[in-house]
Amino acid sequence: MNERRPKVILFLMLAVAYAYFFHPVLYDNQTTRLDLTCSVVTRGVTNIDLYADNTMDKAVSGGHIYCDKAPGLSLAAVPPAMALRAAFSRGGEFALCAPNGLKLLHFILSLLLLGIPTALAAVLLYGILRDVGAGPAGAFLIAAAWGLGTNAFTYATHFYDHQFAAVLTLAALYLIWRRRDGEADYCAGRLALIGFLIAYAAISEYPSALTGAILGIFLLTRLKKKSRILWVALGGVAPLALLAYYNHISFGSAFALGYFHEAHPYFKAEMGKGLGGVTYPRLDRLFAILFTPERGLFWGSPFLLAAAPGFVFLIRRMRGLGWACLAVAVARLLVNSSYYGYMGGFTPGPRFLAPALPFLAIAVAACWREAKPRARMALAGLCAGSIALQTALNAVEPHAPEIFTAPFTQYGLKLLSLGFIPANAGSAVGMSAAASLALISIIIVFCLTSIYVTYSQREGMAIRFAAALAVATLTVGIYLTAGLSLKQQKSYLAHFYIGTALSQNGRQEAAVRELSESVKERPRFARAHFGLGSAYAKLKNYEKAEEAFQKSCELNPDDFQCLISWSASQMIIGKTAAARINCARAMKLRPGNPLAIQLMNAIDSSNQ
Repeated sequence: MNERRPKVILFLMLAVAYAYFFHPVLYDNQTTRLDLTCSVVTRGVTNIDLYADNTMDKAVSGGHIYCDKAPGLSLAAVPPAMALRAAFSRGGEFALCAPNGLKLLHFILSLLLLGIPTALAAVLLYGILRDVGAGPAGAFLIAAAWGLGTNAFTYATHFYDHQFAAVLTLAALYLIWRRRDGEADYCAGRLALIGFLIAYAAISEYPSALTGAILGIFLLTRLKKKSRILWVALGGVAPLALLAYYNHISFGSAFALGYFHEAHPYFKAEMGKGLGGVTYPRLDRLFAILFTPERGLFWGSPFLLAAAPGFVFLIRRMRGLGWACLAVAVARLLVNSSYYGYMGGFTPGPRFLAPALPFLAIAVAACWREAKPRARMALAGLCAGSIALQTALNAVEPHAPEIFTAPFTQYGLKLLSLGFIPANAGSAVGMSAAASLALISIIIVFCLTSIYVTYSQREGMAIRFAAALAVATLTVGIYLTAGLSLKQQKSYLAHFYIGTALSQNGRQEAAVRELSESVKERPRFARAHFGLGSAYAKLKNYEKAEEAFQKSCELNPDDFQCLISWSASQMIIGKTAAARINCARAMKLRPGNPLAIQLMNAIDSSNQ
């Protein structure tokens, strides 16, 4: 049986899917990580003083502003970003680190560090699933469901740390589990690499230290000579030393983390509870993370329900692997349900569980192995339904704000109905929204069916395929029905977020309508006034823009970006004296800020 074909098609399918979508809306979590990369590449420092205005996720220490996240992903992006700098430098400046270039930098780095590695990791996962007992068709379908049918899809295309940690820990598990035939014990190089992967995952996403500890114990049970675990420790020295050095030069101590120096009062208060915001597990949070229709794991990725019986089967057949996977899943769930922001904010699902999902997929494969033909049909349908749901979410804008209790029906479909054009390779060449989404859907369906049909038993194929399709359709129908039944709260915020997304998508007229509704319902909502001003400015209606910016700045007089925007609009419509006053106010808030200096020079030039 040809095992190479499913692996090649799996990698190509995932890589194409991840490269196909371009998400132009960047949030604070992503921008602060990119700011750190840009600061190291352009200035050789770890503070993000020059870029800090584009994010509220930041730490303050020693009079400087820093990224508040674990630094591993941002530092791993430095080498490719330095290579990109050679190609995108303008007048000595790195154009991709400028505000209008950051989206392209985000896409490239996400693809290089998250998308392609996730596609490769899926191939490793396929190998483990085959060892667990799934056939080529089942292993392919489950690995594809992990890559396209969970929030791994979202975080393989966004510059967050969760998928990066998932890839590293999955690679470490693969190296631990798949010892070469005839190998007496693990070689020193492999052990050191395992240690490096585990440690780098931990400095990229701190809860992955728990995953690393569990994998270390699992490795210890498989080592014939226990003292060789020292090679693992040796491999972890470099990442841990890198973290200690970063912490020392940024926060004054090797053990000081960015999360303990939060700039935002809310985050500072919450992160000060327990250990970095982690207190104790709560059943209500655990239930919400797994079962609620809003963003529960099993609603968006129902095939993972099979992991529950799968762990029982896995432990019976492969005791060590089964307990290791179960321990990782339970540990991540306990930490997640202990964290104050347990769902993760603007997200299609519980993003903090992303590093645990490969371990759940392994249990699903054990369930597949033991399942009767009819049960396999149902599980295949759940896999297909999960892929359909997550592809639909990622096709539009997966990071639905928290107020939208149903991310796809209340946010994604609403955006599409107002003219939102999904940013992808198809739309980039002029295809309509429907045609561009149909293209990637056809590619995914073709890859899935070609492998499933080729490697499944021929007898009764049509019936099994039709049954699986029926289950997939039912899964999607239940998800949509549940979403439509949920109520949406705080309509002024809904109008604001919808309007902001439309503005960033280039749909300015629709954005103006939504943002106008927001300020109508909440007249003292400064952010909505600012968004309305930005939309008017993009329409080149600078008089209206100046009016909206004025209201926003009156409500929030210390908003640097608002003052800059207000000043710029005043300069354009000829109010140069007022523009100079507001620009001076901005410069007082941010002394030496290049954008403010550039604007002041432009105002002075317009007076001459």
